[in-house]
Amino acid sequence: MSRIKPIWRIVLGFLFLMAVVYNSSMLAFGGSFAGFAVMAALFVVYVVYAIKTPYDDPLRSMRDLMAQQQAQAEQEKAEAARKAEADRQARLDAIRAEKEEWNRQHGVIRFAVAGVTFDNDDGTSRQKLLKDLKARGGDAELELEEFEYRGKPACRVLVDGEQIGNVPRNKVEEVLAVLDRLEEASAEVGTFRAEEEEDEDGNVRRRGELIYRADVRLVYSR
Repeated sequence: MSRIKPIWRIVLGFLFLMAVVYNSSMLAFGGSFAGFAVMAALFVVYVVYAIKTPYDDPLRSMRDLMAQQQAQAEQEKAEAARKAEADRQARLDAIRAEKEEWNRQHGVIRFAVAGVTFDNDDGTSRQKLLKDLKARGGDAELELEEFEYRGKPACRVLVDGEQIGNVPRNKVEEVLAVLDRLEEASAEVGTFRAEEEEDEDGNVRRRGELIYRADVRLVYSR
């Protein structure tokens, strides 16, 4: 009976009760209301039992199992996504904390090297030095050397012992203040096309002339 669906249980139960009533002592009730009431009561009890009693349906059991497996898989997927997001956020927080700590302990100064179009006292062309440096990759480690120019503090920018220019006037005081605490001094060489202008000797540079420049990044401890 447990493998029969409720609707067929009701039908079979009804036929069974009819047979019982017909073949039992209930016939003594004849066509009276008492006989009908007994049969109806028995039928109602059976209907309730048939509907409420579970049955084994292989297909439904398989569907239920598949639904449970799918629900479990979706739950595991959602949990994995939450864990991945938590891990990503933890990494971002760690990177942010590390960056904030680095910023608390370090400072950065940036500037474009001044005087890159001039020649050095020994006749060396700073433009040629920068051109050669760019040909080697364009990045270089620098040395900074304090000196005095016209009675005022100044600072040379050197690469491999050769001067490529100076720290701009508006940055000299800031650079000299941290000169003994520098942790990194690097430059990136680039180019630009010059507008027509005069140099210190009164020579007019041709418009559109390719000029090599150096952008410096200094890192110092606070």
